Amino acid sequence: MKKPIFSVAIISILLFLPLMGSTAFAQIVPPIFDNDSLPLSQFIDGYVERHKETTAAMSAVVFTKEDVLLEAFYGYANLADKTSNDADTVMEWGSVTKLLVWVSVMQLVEQGKLDLDADIRAYLPEGFLSKLQYDDPITLLHLMNHNAGWQEMYLGAESVMEGAVPSLEEALKVIEPPQIYKPGEITAYSNYGANLAGYIVERAAGKPFYEYVRENIFVVLGMDETALQPGWHDNDWVKTQRDKLRCYTTDMQDLGKAYAIYELYASGNAAGTIADLRKFAQALLPGENGASPLFKESGTLGEMLTQTDYYADGRTARNYHGLWADPSLVGNVIGHGGNTAGCSAWLMLDLERGIGMVILTNQAGESTYCNDMVRGIAGEKGFSAAPVDNDPVVGYYVYARTARKGMAKSLGSPYVLGVAQSKDGTLAIRGLFSLLMGGGDMERVGEGLYRLDADGQKMLLYADADESGRIQLLESATSDFFRTGAGEYYGNTTVLVAFVLAVIYALVFLILMLVRTLRKKKQPLAFARAAVCAGIIAAFVNWLILFMNGMSLTGTVTGVKIQGILFIFLALIPVVYAAVTAICRKKLTITRKQKAGLMSTAAAGLIMTLCIIYWQLWMFWV
Repeated sequence: MKKPIFSVAIISILLFLPLMGSTAFAQIVPPIFDNDSLPLSQFIDGYVERHKETTAAMSAVVFTKEDVLLEAFYGYANLADKTSNDADTVMEWGSVTKLLVWVSVMQLVEQGKLDLDADIRAYLPEGFLSKLQYDDPITLLHLMNHNAGWQEMYLGAESVMEGAVPSLEEALKVIEPPQIYKPGEITAYSNYGANLAGYIVERAAGKPFYEYVRENIFVVLGMDETALQPGWHDNDWVKTQRDKLRCYTTDMQDLGKAYAIYELYASGNAAGTIADLRKFAQALLPGENGASPLFKESGTLGEMLTQTDYYADGRTARNYHGLWADPSLVGNVIGHGGNTAGCSAWLMLDLERGIGMVILTNQAGESTYCNDMVRGIAGEKGFSAAPVDNDPVVGYYVYARTARKGMAKSLGSPYVLGVAQSKDGTLAIRGLFSLLMGGGDMERVGEGLYRLDADGQKMLLYADADESGRIQLLESATSDFFRTGAGEYYGNTTVLVAFVLAVIYALVFLILMLVRTLRKKKQPLAFARAAVCAGIIAAFVNWLILFMNGMSLTGTVTGVKIQGILFIFLALIPVVYAAVTAICRKKLTITRKQKAGLMSTAAAGLIMTLCIIYWQLWMFWV
């Protein structure tokens, strides 16, 4: 069964990395490559066989710095004509592309052209960032750690028309989201921040980002089967091969080519063969004396593979210059996942063993291989429940990777997590977040460590408490949850429920009005009431379009402006209706029932107006 769109969006965020943790381990599942009784190839073959009914195509390579331990291709690049998935199959990297940005940054740091600790405004045109709330410096390390403070970007990130693709500079200026957190305080995964780093590389190198990457990464590593430019025009062979690929959902629905041209391409547009992705990943494993073909100095890769951010306990690594850590796996494992409209990817490096793995699939939001199988191969540490009475985690939390300002605020309303504790001491999540995730619960698995289980998907949360012991922040792999009040939790729910009831009322009224009109029954102020109800339906449809565009990142700036102006117009209709009703009520001869009808229509309309105000649907310029 296809998941609701909110569920898909939330899961794609929560599953960006596998489950993380580092304490309260009850058991250890050893890595497959440490198990002589179950060869790696046999494990993967068996895994694919068990999931063949929901597998389109999957390519996997396991490697060391110098050698390929396993290269395997499964399924079909096109199920309809039975085109086999093979070494020439081209799939998209998704957010694994960001590693090209961070490598480029480190190369330019090595050359003295960039400084990781300098304010990035020194590398940008004057006034380039126009929506900053704080004067605090934003550094390249903030961009790498995804804690520069921007809210989630819902609109204008991709285009279906090649001719409409602007330059990286133009796209960044048009799509700039507001900064809502102080730099360094809140982690919220940011595609905008990664693309801004790509633009900084452009300015420091004096050439487009895709050209810099081709010359300094692709050519250096012999990656002749990978492209990055929007539309993949920097490699005709890749473009041709990508056009042959068909994509699917995780329940095998055909998505066609699932072709999208990303305006902010530095964060997710790379596409190529699995062999090329392996070459790139191998170059990130330290060679003799730490050398890498990506860098001129042997110490640069070593610097890149050091911690730049930690979880709340101050000991557990969270980020390594743009690579996310996974301390719940055996060894010292870092990596990055990626998803596009039709493909999923995973890159994993075990620095302790000097082994890596890359995976490509032609299925959107895929986690069977890019999450579950990876964990089975890498080996994972277990953990056990450790409940306490009056758990300090109880309360309400906002998922930081969301929108708090402007028209996209309504899209983030359900991202408020409620945590409750029952009499038997168990924890549970509740509210819209839980509903949209198909239910869920939470358990304490160690001091300052919790496991969230939403729709069967698990992740660990590190708790950051204040001096009184009250938890203020829950840190997941790529985003924080920060504590909020019950007012926001119940307010978001109340507003959404009220809006839905107003829409239902409007639909019922319009149907009844049509019936009464056909029966030629007179209705006081029928036209005015119909205008209000039609306005409520129009507001719902307008919001639904905003919602769909926001979840798929297909909205345009011009489209949002038109929608915002329409919301303002629709919000005024109930106000005018209320004024007209107040003026005309004394002149009308109406029954109590008819008076109640007039008032109920006014109430439904004003609910719609208040929702537009509360959700800031009128702020089309934010």
